[in-house]
This record gives sequence, structure tokens and C-alpha cells, in this order.
Amino acid sequence: MQNLRYDIVWAKVRGHSWWPAVIGDVKRELKSRCDTMFEVHFIGDPSRAQISGKQIRPFEERFLEFAFTPKSRTLIKNAIRVACRRYSRRFEKG
Repeated sequence: MQNLRYDIVWAKVRGHSWWPAVIGDVKRELKSRCDTMFEVHFIGDPSRAQISGKQIRPFEERFLEFAFTPKSRTLIKNAIRVACRRYSRRFEKG
């Protein structure tokens, strides 16, 4: 995850489940990714947030862990479908 800008990730906001998101801008870059603040746009939801790199996980690496939980409801299932389509387009373009 060297160039995070516009990557599809899992993002976590306190009180909510991990949710698919797109990283927009790096708001404050520090020495490590974990300390850096990112703006994320949640997929399938109009909200966005500024969160620490500690609250971001690679989409593909954590897919099975976060996508198939007992709490998965219709909204997150739809967001996951959209995220998967966007993620797969990265490979179609080369």
C-alpha cells in the first residue's frame, strides 16, 4: 500500500463495523502510515471521515474477515458489491 490515494480499503470508525471505503486525500502525513491521517469516502454511504492509518486495512487482505460477518446487513452487502466491482476494474485496466 505504497500509494494509498484512491485505493479501496476497509475503514473503521468508532461505533461502526469495518466498511469499504476509498481513500481520498492524505490530510497529515507523518513518519509512518499508522500515524498518518487520511480522508476516506465510504462506499454506498454519503459520509466521509478523517481517520488514522491505524483504522485502515487493505481491502483484499481482510476481505474474508470483514465481508462475511453475522452482522452483515443489506447496506454493507451492497457496499461490498460496489467495492468489489471497483476493485476488479483496477485489474481490467492493467
